[in-house]
Amino acid sequence: PVVTYCGHLYCWPCLYRWLEPGMSAIEQNDVFGFLVAAATRTSLDRSRRSCPVCKATCTVKNVVPVYVRSHNTPTHPISSSQQTTETTTETT
Repeated sequence: PVVTYCGHLYCWPCLYRWLEPGMSAIEQNDVFGFLVAAATRTSLDRSRRSCPVCKATCTVKNVVPVYVRSHNTPTHPISSSQQTTETTTETT
């Protein structure tokens, strides 16, 4: 998931599909690492440079990825090793 500066949460592929028609060739180069041929580009849709909900300015460069941790992942490597040591000590 990604969050926009205005605070709305989206899945990345969905938001990208919304923003892509408003991206210039240079912006696409930043995302893909190569220039998109002019013949394959349709005209820019400036209305697609905004948040789909509130219409605040939004671009691919200013969305923030949200990283989700699995419930099985320890909160901190040191604290989980301490817990393992404490559990082992208590059981012996």
